[in-house]
Amino acid sequence: MSSLMLVWVVLFLGCGIVRGFYIPGFAPNRYEEGAKLDVYADKLYSSENKVPYDYFSLPFCQKSPQSLRQQHLSIGEMMLGDRDELTSYDIRMQVNVSCSIYCDQQVVSSELQTLRSMIDDDYFVQLNIDDMPAVTKFSADGTEFIHFGYPIGYTQADRYFLNNHLEFKILIHKLELSLEDISDASDNCENCFRVVGIEVTPSSVNWDVDISEIRELSKDKSECDKKKNNKPVELFVKDPEGQYLVFTYEVTFEQSDLKWATRWDPLMNSDPALSNVPWLYVINPVAVMLFCAIGVGGILLRTIYLDFARYNNLEEATDVEEESGWKQLHGDVFRPAPFSGALAVACGAGAQLAVIIFVTLLFAQLG
Repeated sequence: MSSLMLVWVVLFLGCGIVRGFYIPGFAPNRYEEGAKLDVYADKLYSSENKVPYDYFSLPFCQKSPQSLRQQHLSIGEMMLGDRDELTSYDIRMQVNVSCSIYCDQQVVSSELQTLRSMIDDDYFVQLNIDDMPAVTKFSADGTEFIHFGYPIGYTQADRYFLNNHLEFKILIHKLELSLEDISDASDNCENCFRVVGIEVTPSSVNWDVDISEIRELSKDKSECDKKKNNKPVELFVKDPEGQYLVFTYEVTFEQSDLKWATRWDPLMNSDPALSNVPWLYVINPVAVMLFCAIGVGGILLRTIYLDFARYNNLEEATDVEEESGWKQLHGDVFRPAPFSGALAVACGAGAQLAVIIFVTLLFAQLG
């Protein structure tokens, strides 16, 4: 008895020194002013064509040596086609940028045709910063919606235009230090921020100037805004030499009262695909299964009831001696099946595959 009490005392005292920790990959990141924010490209996806593509499969920009570094993907991300490849966007915390050059390159005719095909299939580019997806906002009937990523381009009167300029608006929240953070001098950061949202506004801008002139525009936001009013970039595939494309971006930071723990709430509440549960599709299979169970149960109850009625009727002794219906199952149960070895292997392998598929899908849903 004394040993049991000693165990309880040790457990009770141990509760006072327990310290929680974050699951790897889910811990909040803090960024000092001027710290680099890595922009990752998840994939190219479409609601019309369910096949995802790699971001660098299109002629956006060539891979840099740093882009070879990838994040560790979860099972769910791999099954969804995410790649999380590092891009060349140079974004610094609390450093606003206007008319910055992402890349410029000569695109051949075949790649232009691929771009046009992607635009026809309504493909979107999905980017993320600090595991937070970049979203595009739009309004319909007075209601604001969001869409993950931004469209590659758009069409007007059988003409194809490329979205080659991106406006990033990054929502940040100033870090509120806890008592534990303050007591830990090595982890103290009085002027740190956390990313709580990324909005991206794509546009098509035909700069029609040299690269050096675009770099000069980055110093003056007003001049940059004037140049953005130029005509859009139209994709031409008839030129055998291809087309020269310039990709640019600008970045603005905005303080937000939204905290890191609730940064996904606006996305969940604004996206109808995430907030509205399709109850009809949930109720329909449940109702079908319920009606089938009631029907089968009624048939079984009726059969068993009639069999027990025959047993209870002593006058029909001949019927009692004859076995019929479900009572004949014992003959099939104890009869050895042909190819029993192959049957056992098939059942065992099938059960193993079923368990593996279930566990894989479960972890994929958990992320």
